[in-house]
Amino acid sequence: MAQITEKKKITNEKMAALLFWLCWLAYFCTYIGRLNYNASITEILRAENITKAQAGFISTCSFFTYGIGQLCNGIVSDRVSSKWMMFIGLTVSATVNIFMGLAHSVAFMTILWGINGFAQSMTWAPIIKLFSDYLPARSRVKASVNISTSYAVGTLVSYLLTAVCVAVINWRATFFSAAIFMFVVAAIWFVGLTKVERHSERHGVIEESAPMDPAFVPEENVSFRHLMMASGMLFIGIAVIMHGILKDGVTTWVPTYVSEIFRIGSSASILASTLLPIINLSGVYTSSWLNRRYFKNEMITSAFFFILAIAALLCLIYFGEVNVILAVLLLSVTTSSMVAINTMIICVIPLHFAKSGKSASATGVLNSFTYVGSAVSSYGIGAISGAMGWNFTIWVWVGIAVVGLVFCIATSRRWIRFKNANA
Repeated sequence: MAQITEKKKITNEKMAALLFWLCWLAYFCTYIGRLNYNASITEILRAENITKAQAGFISTCSFFTYGIGQLCNGIVSDRVSSKWMMFIGLTVSATVNIFMGLAHSVAFMTILWGINGFAQSMTWAPIIKLFSDYLPARSRVKASVNISTSYAVGTLVSYLLTAVCVAVINWRATFFSAAIFMFVVAAIWFVGLTKVERHSERHGVIEESAPMDPAFVPEENVSFRHLMMASGMLFIGIAVIMHGILKDGVTTWVPTYVSEIFRIGSSASILASTLLPIINLSGVYTSSWLNRRYFKNEMITSAFFFILAIAALLCLIYFGEVNVILAVLLLSVTTSSMVAINTMIICVIPLHFAKSGKSASATGVLNSFTYVGSAVSSYGIGAISGAMGWNFTIWVWVGIAVVGLVFCIATSRRWIRFKNANA
């Protein structure tokens, strides 16, 4: 029978903080090397004379390979070194960014960004695995919630960096800047995590597990497929796909929407879009607080934020063209709601698979669902908005949010039973 090898938990607060900040920095820098393309789309459309559908297809290819990679690398991550997987992902992504800055053809950019998507898929599952392996149970959820801020801050920095590069140099400079930063962070990661691993081996302690309910909690030899069925993960995945369409799809096309609706320049539209990640930070902590204080069920909390997104999108349809700041604020409410859902489903839910040693597999599967939605949205939104206009596109977003809401509610009971059994 296969046994789950339990890592020694880190009780030293400084060393636990080092682990968290290494993970935060590494994941933060992946956004610099991934969202720089999304932030540059408006300027690339202008400078390279390509269509919105072509630009969206490049992004779709990245999301598609990222989603496939999340599924594969999530399962692999439960069996291989998190340190090496993250290091390889960062260095490959940095290298691709260099070539992206040199690329001129749509075909070459598509291939490169597809490789970048797979390389970056090697970074999230190792983080969840590290938290499950090295942090005591009381610290895991807190760390997983707090690391969600890397998305908001990474998005903000990526858009600010792109706006500066476009205004001062050109869109290519943002890819070169991202590559340099990622190479440096990869080196810091490797050295820092080696120190964490050595500390755990020498000074860590084995954590005592609480009694488990045999009716719902699998033994060590039960398959991951059984876990997925018991937790309702496949149905949760439908909600995750819907959230992925809105999380990355809306964010990708906000600068273009702002530029076309309000007729402002590329740098100004990118700069206006930096309001999104600032507000997105609220989604991280609001969702955590509401779930802990009131809902106590990640799927019900997610349903609440789908409702909030629906309200914001309906307001955007009727009042969005009145003022650019109002439009960006309403879009920010939508994206921050998706960040809140992401925090619940992608960051918190996988931690409840830690006792069976499948937390990385769980986050890999769920994140792959997210980027199925992202892949569909990048090309789809570009094509729909180009053919039907932005008003029709926003109505499509409303419909997507409604589907997500329905599946969150439908899976909430099964999930809470599984969660309580694995507490």
